[in-house]
Amino acid sequence: MPFLKKKKFWFNVHLILSLACIVPLLIVALSGAVISYHDEIIDLANSQKTFVEQGEKELSAREILDIFKAKEANFTLSYYKINSDANHALGVSGTNTKGEFKSYFINQYTGEIAGENFGDKFIGLMLNLHTNLGLGLSENETLRLIGKHIVAVCSIALVILVISGLIIYYPSFKTKFMRAFTLKIKAKGYAFLYSLHGFAGVYLFL
Repeated sequence: MPFLKKKKFWFNVHLILSLACIVPLLIVALSGAVISYHDEIIDLANSQKTFVEQGEKELSAREILDIFKAKEANFTLSYYKINSDANHALGVSGTNTKGEFKSYFINQYTGEIAGENFGDKFIGLMLNLHTNLGLGLSENETLRLIGKHIVAVCSIALVILVISGLIIYYPSFKTKFMRAFTLKIKAKGYAFLYSLHGFAGVYLFL
């Protein structure tokens, strides 16, 4: 295949994109990994607030929100989360009169506020990092959009990195197929790093 002979070109593309996008991609990847454990992190951060004694009957969503609004009259609801565990408090999140994001645990049997969910603030930070590199935290719409576009461009760059990496690594598949899936543990210095990079790239391709 003629285009595979342009290995130098694809190597430069791979290198330049890696250097240009490594920091944004690292932020997006790490924050995404944290977000994947959203529920576990929230439970860990609020272990004393999420447990409620099971009552005879759960209140309806309307009854719970009426009780909640009596205490937080100007609260703007964003989402209402029900847990399948009968001893797990439900969640209510939204913004207060100052526009601040707030999240609470509510006892579904009494409608009382069990406590504020501080774990959601951490997850909110991770979501900001994941979608706009945290620039949205400045409350400046221009900065938020800049961060959003950087993430979008870097996501496209990641696809190109994967494709260019496979093109560069193609000769290893063509002549020594099984060796492409093997890490050269005995190699030293740059040779070991190159082997590790290709080895990880092949297995993490999907």
